[in-house]
Amino acid sequence: MCNLSQGFYDEGEAKGRAEGRAEGEAKGRAEGEAKGLINAAKELGASYEKTLDMVADKLHISHEDGKKYMDMYWNA
Repeated sequence: MCNLSQGFYDEGEAKGRAEGRAEGEAKGRAEGEAKGLINAAKELGASYEKTLDMVADKLHISHEDGKKYMDMYWNA
């Protein structure tokens, strides 16, 4: 591979890694926040539906995405 091609390759690889890292960090933060909200709501005796509404509202996500978090953490 010539030097110019290698430069483009290296730049693309670095950009891809940075974007992947940022996506992973954002997903991790959202999962952590969802877990905290769900655990707090459970300790306070909130129902599944009320907790789902709260998670969707606080994280600005759809109920379908909220259900994914609820499935992960409600019975954990």
